[in-house]
Amino acid sequence: MAAFEVFVSYSRHDEPIVVPVVKLLRLGDHGMVFLDLDSIAPGDLWRGRLEEALAGARYVVLFWCEHASGSREVEREYRAALATGKALVPVLLDNTPLPPGLSEHQWIDLSALDIGTHQPNAPP
Repeated sequence: MAAFEVFVSYSRHDEPIVVPVVKLLRLGDHGMVFLDLDSIAPGDLWRGRLEEALAGARYVVLFWCEHASGSREVEREYRAALATGKALVPVLLDNTPLPPGLSEHQWIDLSALDIGTHQPNAPP
């Protein structure tokens, strides 16, 4: 298995925003970036791959919004990151408050951008 330096946590609802940002991260000097969409091969046990990548990552980039706040998978990922002392970078996509523990981390605020594809109340 390849070692990933950056693990990306997000809600699938926000894929149109997340994928281009991950492409930008992959252009830089950030090592391998784990994104479930293209880092898990067909037939792999996806939860195991997620856990392995998260455990080995140095950084966790957490795309935070209404969708993410309601996702059990996102919560599982950020709690694991906090428990293991990962460098965690919240990326704010809307005005959804960060929960205790996450709000202590310096974030990147993209909520003011007119992205157009992020519609917090839209169906999946």
